[in-house]
Amino acid sequence: KVYYTLLERWARPYDLEAKYSQAEPEAINLWEVELNLGEGLPVKKTLSKGPVQIKGKELLVEGKPFFIKGIAYQPTPIGYNVAEYDIFSDANIYNRDFKLLREMHCNTIRTWARVTGKAFLDAAYNNGKDPIYVIMGIWINPHTLDYSNPLHRKRVIEEFESYVKEFKDHPAVLMWSIGNEQNAWYKGDVSLWYSLVNDMAKASF
Repeated sequence: KVYYTLLERWARPYDLEAKYSQAEPEAINLWEVELNLGEGLPVKKTLSKGPVQIKGKELLVEGKPFFIKGIAYQPTPIGYNVAEYDIFSDANIYNRDFKLLREMHCNTIRTWARVTGKAFLDAAYNNGKDPIYVIMGIWINPHTLDYSNPLHRKRVIEEFESYVKEFKDHPAVLMWSIGNEQNAWYKGDVSLWYSLVNDMAKASF
């Protein structure tokens, strides 16, 4: 069983067996959702031997408890569309921002798009001095992909597997963020999305 706290408008059962209970009487839109995932969906793995570990409910980095103080990071210059501009290749922008983020004592950023270069991660990690860890995003379009189509699933899984293999050993990498609000935007059977994510994790582990 997996528990989530969601806004009411995102808490839709779709084809998953779900049980809803209001979490706080004074918080009208806050709900606790209990999802009974189908057999075979949860991904079980041994404890990581790398620098990032999860023990129980605690996140550890280099063996020490890690508290994320972060922001979502995908700056786009005026006049450009986010899909048209590769921020991860513009050192002028991210070096400017990393300086400001360190002054804010920010230790983590999350991207929406796929990180495209090692230089970006090198600048974030800063040789381990006041490092900024990266939650590595990968955009998966909920409007154009059919998660029931084996060819679509194969393409997404292979892209993610390649992404993980390319950057998994970089010390700036904290974790992976797959898609964004797929449960809200995907118009098909959302349980297919959850099974796809698990298949991505299995292929990349």
